Amino acid sequence: MLIGAAAPRLFDEVFEQVKSGVRAWRENRRSVERGEPPEVEVEPGGDGR
Repeated sequence: MLIGAAAPRLFDEVFEQVKSGVRAWRENRRSVERGEPPEVEVEPGGDGR
């Protein structure tokens, strides 16, 4: 099944895009607010969906 074979690659791409967005948000935040942003870890597959 093509969808099943492509799903892990698609997930990895989306995950990388989210991480990139978070990095950009942190950089932008530092330019307007003092201090470090809250520390949060996001791990794939941890919510049981």
